[in-house]
Amino acid sequence: MKKIVRNEVTAHDLQEVWEQTFFNWEELRGKTFFVTGATGILGSFLVRCLLNADEKGKLQMQVIASVRDIKKAENLYARELEQYKDSLRWHIGDVSEKIRYIGRVNYIIHAACPTESFFFVEHPQATRKIIETGTRNVLEFAHEKTVDGMVYLSSMEALGQITENRLLSEDDEGSIDEKNPRNSYPAAKRRAEKLCKMYAKEHGVPVRIARLSQVIGACANWDDCRVYGYFARCVITKSEIELRTSGNSLMSSCYISDVTRALLLLLLRGGNGEVYQIAHEKSASRIIDVARMLEKKHNDIRVHVHPQQENHYVEGVSWNMSTEKVRSLGWRAEISLEEAYNRLINSFREQLTASSRQNA
Repeated sequence: MKKIVRNEVTAHDLQEVWEQTFFNWEELRGKTFFVTGATGILGSFLVRCLLNADEKGKLQMQVIASVRDIKKAENLYARELEQYKDSLRWHIGDVSEKIRYIGRVNYIIHAACPTESFFFVEHPQATRKIIETGTRNVLEFAHEKTVDGMVYLSSMEALGQITENRLLSEDDEGSIDEKNPRNSYPAAKRRAEKLCKMYAKEHGVPVRIARLSQVIGACANWDDCRVYGYFARCVITKSEIELRTSGNSLMSSCYISDVTRALLLLLLRGGNGEVYQIAHEKSASRIIDVARMLEKKHNDIRVHVHPQQENHYVEGVSWNMSTEKVRSLGWRAEISLEEAYNRLINSFREQLTASSRQNA
């Protein structure tokens, strides 16, 4: 059973979000937030940031965490249920079904989504349903509740197959081969973005689309299967980094506290139906270059490239994302790619230390 990671690094990340200067927390006083995907890495961090801000600012906010598995959620949030018992509430349900919740909702953050490549390959129809049907249901719910704002979490994969290394705006769009089961994810993400635009135009739903780069967070569990988790584990265990692709795909990234500050700003300042790319513009790197960066900094690891014909990973793309649009709202990314990995590696070390103490 995965758990919410709590240590000095993640505590610092929470404080960083609380101390942001892009908006005034008082604007959210007394508001109710509905967060889908609340057991995921980004959803759970968002929930914790809101609860932390509520306590520090005595803002009288309510956070409704929407989850499918209540037992998993109660284990995950055991400490929060005790510490923030007046602010945290559950909604139990699957976004693929109609959302039924009685009560006021001011803001929605739609973070529910599969995130693992092997799932996209093995379950392309389920991937599409969760993303497309789920987003439509959340938009209907937002319309029904006449919310003040909603943010849909999209992905840089919605950009499609772009191979030219240039700075990409929100309007750039490459092709997506939908015959490839792996592409069930980017195709569904692109359609979900268009659904959001339709609901904003036809129904006046105040939805903003956050097209996220790769999100790195120190709150990731030790066994996180994403590439940044793998790289960090290799550093700590002094293992060889084995790349199963050429590593030439270029991707933008952003640290989780920077992403969270952007999402909250979009709730308050974003334009209805607008797409905003969230990334650290200086982070865009080839996967092989990130691995080499870690190899250079940590002398105990080596990088080996062994491309496989069949793999679940994106290959041959260039997603160098412009953030001019969201920066025009006053946001800026502050955590560099190197610092993001430093925090993740330090968090993983703390997790291992805590585990050793428990097993002693």
